[in-house]
Amino acid sequence: MARLSKEGEKLDSMTYEQILSRLTTLASLTELPQPNEQAGAFTSTDRRSQYDQKRDAYIDWGANLDADGDLGVFNGERLVADLDGPGVVWRIWSAAPNDGRINFYVDGENTPVFSRGFKQFFEQLTDEVSPAGFPSLCPKLSGGYNSFIPIPFNQNLKITFSEGWGQYYHITYSKLPDKTIQLPDVRTVISRLGLISLANTDRSLYDTQHYLDNDWPPAETMTILPGETRDCISLNAPGMITKLGVAVAGGGHAVNDALQKMRLKIYWDDAQTAAVNVLLGEFFWQFSGHQV
Repeated sequence: MARLSKEGEKLDSMTYEQILSRLTTLASLTELPQPNEQAGAFTSTDRRSQYDQKRDAYIDWGANLDADGDLGVFNGERLVADLDGPGVVWRIWSAAPNDGRINFYVDGENTPVFSRGFKQFFEQLTDEVSPAGFPSLCPKLSGGYNSFIPIPFNQNLKITFSEGWGQYYHITYSKLPDKTIQLPDVRTVISRLGLISLANTDRSLYDTQHYLDNDWPPAETMTILPGETRDCISLNAPGMITKLGVAVAGGGHAVNDALQKMRLKIYWDDAQTAAVNVLLGEFFWQFSGHQV
């Protein structure tokens, strides 16, 4: 889930392009959000599992009918999300979407401003988009359907499912503390300009090479022998790391060996234990020379 706001940032409004940039600007991962920005999720979890705060007791904690929990009924449909804004829905997931519709209601309206078959919502957002038109934003991973298409809202957003929608869902969101900021809404997302912006973002996420080609400092070359540990960099002043890359000479087996056997460790503030301690392949999400 992306950070929506930035600590110290004061905006009267945000365009959809600004919201989409949160998905592609890696430096934003190092920036704190505004105080009181809230994040959360609505899911299909079994609502029988509850915590009784007065008794400090867990009720039906083993309940496991997690396929179709909801918030109740709205407009004759299953209410699955009810959000006061402004904010953004960052991700919608389902393990088994079907032909029943997903419906979006904004700012107290009783007619959805957008409605789509739930499975079709992942596979073809609108009829103006080709099937599988956003492969990076709407990947099918481990059998699950994902949409990372940001859906902003202002006063209120209700999401409902119609009969036959399927099973299992997650809806992940964040909300801004500043109630005066103006955001676009789902109508902008499905507009011609919104779809063009989504296509550009999807291509940017697919073509990761441009992250590697731009604004790199001169590389430092070193030889690391088997069993040897080398210090790569030591920083002793406030700042942030915005890019980190490794190139392995030799190609082929040398790259695979480095990904599978070399470890990257990162320490903060003279700590004796590494806060990051992973194989190179795990850190860069590359295995046997292939990005996954």
